[in-house]
Amino acid sequence: WPGGCGAHSFNWKQAVGPVESRPKQAFGLAEFLQVAEQAGAEPVITLADYWGEASDFADLVEYLNAPVGANPNGGVDWAAVRAKQGHPLPYKVRWFEYGNETEHGAHALNEPQTGFRWQPEEYAKRFRAVAAAMKQIDPSVQLGAVLGVTETAFPLTRWSEVVMNGTGAEADFFIYHAYLPRYSNNDGAPDAESLYELAFASSEQFATFLDRLRVEIARVTGRSVPLAVTEFNGSYTQ
Repeated sequence: WPGGCGAHSFNWKQAVGPVESRPKQAFGLAEFLQVAEQAGAEPVITLADYWGEASDFADLVEYLNAPVGANPNGGVDWAAVRAKQGHPLPYKVRWFEYGNETEHGAHALNEPQTGFRWQPEEYAKRFRAVAAAMKQIDPSVQLGAVLGVTETAFPLTRWSEVVMNGTGAEADFFIYHAYLPRYSNNDGAPDAESLYELAFASSEQFATFLDRLRVEIARVTGRSVPLAVTEFNGSYTQ
């Protein structure tokens, strides 16, 4: 939550509090977490990569995980906001990803950031600041760094190499999105049978790719960093 490219400039503070004060966010953060609780599911929250500062995400951890009355980040008592929404106990959310496919920049649905794109060095710098701020509120939270969206072969793209190098000591996991097979032309070639075969071959290709990616992570960071595949799909439009 909130999922996909809609996360790029998503201000979570506009998705909490009374529903009448957020008409465009009737299904906000509390509603998502209620669904997760009722389903017995582990929530994963995607932080905005083109909105906010480290303190905004420390506030988010306070809203989610701080006991009422603690207010560890100062300012607005976000745990009290949570309690007023009917959940006085902390949610104890653990998993966060810093951005969604950050490499390709913000999109038209993310005005006014349309077309803006972080360089990997700046993303890594911001990741380190966000991780430190969040863990100061709750050291148990786990924050993942986003690898290259076009990462399908080796050597690594510059984005992935720089992000691994710049966040390797701080990242709790790295994030990869898998779209195999890839064929985006709606032209009837290859035919349906060939696409079917490609789809079934992709699982073996994906496993081989992840094995190699782990080797590259160890080479760049000097340690074994877990991988999270938070999108997994095919990419063809026939």
